[in-house]
Amino acid sequence: MNQRAIFLFRKYIKNECTSEELDELLEALKDSKNNSQFDLITRTLWQTISKQPGKMPTETERKLLQTEANKLLTQAESTKVRYPFFRKSVYTRIMSVAAVAAVLVVIGTIHFTRLSNNIPDNTVLAMSDFKHFNTDDKATRQISLPDGSYIHLNKNTELRMVENQFNRKNREVWLSGEAFFEVAKNPEKPFIIHTGTMKTTVRGTSFNVKAYPQLVDNVVSVRTGKVEVTTQNKVLAMLTPGKQITYNVTNGSSETQDVNTSDIAAWTDGRLVLNNAGIDELKLRLKQQFGANLQVNGQILNTVKLNAVFYKNTRLEDAMETISVLYGIHYEITKSRNVIINN
Repeated sequence: MNQRAIFLFRKYIKNECTSEELDELLEALKDSKNNSQFDLITRTLWQTISKQPGKMPTETERKLLQTEANKLLTQAESTKVRYPFFRKSVYTRIMSVAAVAAVLVVIGTIHFTRLSNNIPDNTVLAMSDFKHFNTDDKATRQISLPDGSYIHLNKNTELRMVENQFNRKNREVWLSGEAFFEVAKNPEKPFIIHTGTMKTTVRGTSFNVKAYPQLVDNVVSVRTGKVEVTTQNKVLAMLTPGKQITYNVTNGSSETQDVNTSDIAAWTDGRLVLNNAGIDELKLRLKQQFGANLQVNGQILNTVKLNAVFYKNTRLEDAMETISVLYGIHYEITKSRNVIINN
């Protein structure tokens, strides 16, 4: 990390970073992983922050972060000790360690690890307390939990849980990506899914949660049972079968709609369903379904919401031809299987 990164870090803890500046900070943190001296702390920090690009801490968390960070940064600025691994200036290296450590201490152990109901507020868990389930962009995965619930993870998804706390008073998991849940019934122990500020609570049902960090909308769709969706202690919806809620993480707006229950977990059987999908979701789905990168030149799809269903084994060429006919776009597929859409 250089002085520019430290400057951006200071802005971050004050909640003043623009989205472009946050991206720049994340790149600096990513680059710093190449230095083995900072590997442990930067790896954890990178994994923590990059799961939700653009997300800022709450006011309480920001104050905690700012207090810890300023204390460490102040100490670092007055320190003149030279360590053997320093190749750049002492000041730059110490500031780098202080910045990374401060975020790690507060974000890594408070922002993402304080459980909501079954652990007291003054209890802090380390990142190592979590068990992680991950998928890449090549395959989905099904996992079973100790309570008898089954979770189907879509591609590019991470699910986390605290093993020694799960199924005690509550059943809590943290999701980034998309998953279809078949939750074992237990009226005494609610099953809670955390996706950023949104929380989905059930006691036994089947439903899908879509919460990819690159999409502005979190979507919860119910196949069976009843699902409560809240954010910051405010109830957004009580969903029944055939209902879904779309929650915009940027402006906090939400909308409840009807949904075809047979399409809720279409991805689990290889189908691609676009349901009011914007350009960002189209990019994501083409990558997941066909391994194709999408490049859009111009603004032709900026305001379009795509609706289409493609069955398993549909070819990329056929899918793009259908989208072309439905929405009047011009496209080409390169030899490297990239899709380019032009006005």
